[in-house]
Amino acid sequence: MEKSPIINNPVELKPDFDILEVNEYIKNFVTKLREKLKKLYSYRIDPSTRVEIQTLQGALDSTTENIYHKIDQQLGTNEGGWYENNKTRERFYIKFYKNPDQARIEYIANAIYKKLGIRAVESTLLDMDGKFAIASKEIPGGGQSSYREEQAKSPDIRSGFLADTYLANWDVVGLVFDNIMKDANGNMYRVDNGGSLNFRAQGGLKDFLPNDIPELKNMLNPDFSAGQVFAGITEEELKSQAEHLVQDLSDGDIEEIVKQSGLDEEKAKILKQALVGRKRFLINKFKIDQRPMERIPIAIEKLKEQLDRLKGLELRPRVGIIADADKVENQEIDIIDASDLGRYEINFKLTDNHWETIIKELKEKMELSAPAEIREGAIYYIRAVASGSEQEITKLDWENQYDNRAQMAEAITIEKDGVIIRVSTERHRRSLSGLVHIEVPHENTDISGQQIGLIINNILEEILQIPGGLSVPTPEAEIEYKKARYAWHHKITLDQVPQDMDSKLIRQEVFPGYFTFCEKDKYKKYEKLSPFATYHSLNSTETLSWIIKAGGLLSTHERYRRGLIFNGSSSLQDLETGGADNVFVRTVTLDGLKTTHSHDATINNERGVIIFNPRILDRTDWYAYPVDEYGKTTPEVFIYRQSPEQLFDDQKNGKFSIENEQMFRCGISLSDILAITFRSEEKMFNARKILRAAGIETINGRPVEEMIVLIKTLKDAIDLSGGKTEQLMTLAKFIQENPDEMKRYE
Repeated sequence: MEKSPIINNPVELKPDFDILEVNEYIKNFVTKLREKLKKLYSYRIDPSTRVEIQTLQGALDSTTENIYHKIDQQLGTNEGGWYENNKTRERFYIKFYKNPDQARIEYIANAIYKKLGIRAVESTLLDMDGKFAIASKEIPGGGQSSYREEQAKSPDIRSGFLADTYLANWDVVGLVFDNIMKDANGNMYRVDNGGSLNFRAQGGLKDFLPNDIPELKNMLNPDFSAGQVFAGITEEELKSQAEHLVQDLSDGDIEEIVKQSGLDEEKAKILKQALVGRKRFLINKFKIDQRPMERIPIAIEKLKEQLDRLKGLELRPRVGIIADADKVENQEIDIIDASDLGRYEINFKLTDNHWETIIKELKEKMELSAPAEIREGAIYYIRAVASGSEQEITKLDWENQYDNRAQMAEAITIEKDGVIIRVSTERHRRSLSGLVHIEVPHENTDISGQQIGLIINNILEEILQIPGGLSVPTPEAEIEYKKARYAWHHKITLDQVPQDMDSKLIRQEVFPGYFTFCEKDKYKKYEKLSPFATYHSLNSTETLSWIIKAGGLLSTHERYRRGLIFNGSSSLQDLETGGADNVFVRTVTLDGLKTTHSHDATINNERGVIIFNPRILDRTDWYAYPVDEYGKTTPEVFIYRQSPEQLFDDQKNGKFSIENEQMFRCGISLSDILAITFRSEEKMFNARKILRAAGIETINGRPVEEMIVLIKTLKDAIDLSGGKTEQLMTLAKFIQENPDEMKRYE
C-alpha cells in the first residue's frame, strides 16, 4: 500500500496558544483526514481494514458541526442561537463567548447549582465550527418567561439565594427579570449564569474574593433586580442555606467540577482556592458545625484522588485538614494513606508550650500505668511500596526489615483498641520535637471513615487535650493565628501588625495537601526594592522526573513521613537543626550583585538549577539567613534570622553571600517552577532525554523544551525571574535556530 501521511507538518502549540487557533487546526486536520480516508478506497485493502476505515469515517461524521443544526437566532449580546441535535432532536441554546473562559465559568456555576440541587440549565462545553462554546439544554416544556412577583414567591428561587451570593451571580434574575424561566410544571430555572464568579455578564472581569462574600449584602440592595426578588430573606433562611451548601458541596466536588471545565492550571488553582475560601467564610460567619467526624471521609476520598499522580513513586498520598486554634502547629493535621501497611497515619506537630505540657502529663501517667497501655517507644517511618508495583499485591512485613525503616524519634507510646498514638520526646532532632504520629489500622476491618474520624477526634480531645478536636478554628482563632504569623514572618511585635492584616493574609494550598497563609502580590513590593531571583540547585539531574511526578520539591521530613527514605546532601544534619521541615532555596538580588561587584557571578551547578516564580515570596511560612546555617531553628541562632525586608536590605548594603538560604515549609509546588536551567546545550538535551524517558513532555502545560533554559550567570537568573527573556536561550529556541545540531546531542 502507498504510504500517505495525513499531516506532514504538525503544529507546535505554544503555552499561550489561543483555543480558537487550536480548534481551527483540529478542524483542518479532520478535513484532511476525511480526504485521505476516501483516497484509501482506491487501494486494494482487506475487508477488516475496510471496516476499520468505515468506523473511523462514522466517528468523523459525528463531530460537533454535524450533530447540531441552527434553528433560531441569538438571544442577548453574545453570539449564538438555538440548535437542534440531529440525532436526539433535543434543543440547545449554544453560546459563543468572546473569551472561552467565560463559557468555562458558566459551566462551573451550572454544575455547582446542580450539585446543590438548585434548578439551573444543564450545560456542556463543546467545540463547534472552530469555536469554543457552551450548550445549554432546553428547559422541559420549552421554557416560559416569569415575572418578578412569581420569582419572589418561588421556593425554587429564594432557596438558592445563598448559592447565588456564593457564586457571585449578580445577574441571577436578569436586568428585567428575564434570567429565570419556568418549565411546563411551573418549576423555575436559572438560565443565564455567565456573569458568575470572576466574570460580569457582559464579559468583563470582577473581583471574586476568597475570604469574603460581600454579595450577601450587595445583592439585597433594592435598587437592583435581585434585591427586589430576594427582599425580606431572613438570617435563619441564610444560615439554613449555608449549612446546606457546606454539607452538599465538598472540596472534592469543587476540585472535580473545576477540573472538568478545562481552565488552565493557574486559573483553576486560583478559582478553587476562592471557592473553598468562600465556603470557609460561610462556615465562620454562620458558625456552622461541620460535624468534625465528617471531615475524615472527605479527606480519605482526596487521598484516593492522588493515586494516579503518584503511581510508580515510593511516596504515600497525604492530605491536610485545618483544625484547632493554638495547640497544633500551622493549624494543620495531616492524614497519610499507608494502605501498603494496612493503616492510615495521622501526623502533625504540637506547638512548643502545649507539647511540653502533654509530655509532662504523659510521663506522670506512664509511671502509674500498666506497661501495655502507655510505655516508652519510638516513632518509625517505613519505606513505602510504590503504588502500581508488583510488591503492592502482597503486603510486606516492613516492621522486621531494618533497611526499610528509619527510627526518627524516641516517643511515649499509647495503645488503645488497636490504635497506636506516639508522642515524640525528642529534643536533639529539632525537626521531630512536638511530633505526634497516630496509626489507625483499616486492613481486614469494616471501619468507616466516620469511625476513623471519631477515633481521631477523641484522641485529640481526651489524650492530647485539644478542645474541639477536628473542628475548624473559629474566626477569632484564625485572626489571632494570622496576627501571630504576620508578626513572626516580618519580625515585628504584635502591636506593630497592621490593622488590615486580616484581609491581607489568605490561606492557600501552596503545595499539594499543604496550606499556609499568603500575602497576595507581596513579591511585587520586593521586586520594587530590587529585582531578584529565587532558585534551588539540583543534587542530580536524574531527580527532575521524580520532582515533577511528585508535584514539586519536598522537604526531608515530608519525604520521610510519606515513605521516601533516602538521605540528601545534609538530611541527617537538617533533622537535628530543624531545617528538615523545609525546602532550601537561595535568593539573589540585583542590588546584591551590584554592591559586591558580582555582575558576572556564575551559577556553578552543572546538574541544573530550578528558578522559581517570584510569587513564592508571597508565602509567610519561610525564614532566611544571610549565610548557610542548615536552616537552624535553635533559639540562639533563630533569633538572627532575616525578615524578608532584611534580606533585601542586607544585600543592598554589601552583605550578599552566595551561601544565603531561605527555608520554605513542607514543599514548593510544581506550579511555582518557572524554569529549569543549565550552563550548556549538552546538559539541556540530557535533561530533556531524562524527562522523555519518564514520559514527561510538558511541565505546567508548557513543552519541556520551553521550560529548559540556558543561563550561566546570576544576572541571567534575575532577568528570567523578572520576565526579561528576550536574550535568553530556551531549548526550543536552540532547536529552532540550530536544527543541524540535533544529532550531536541526541
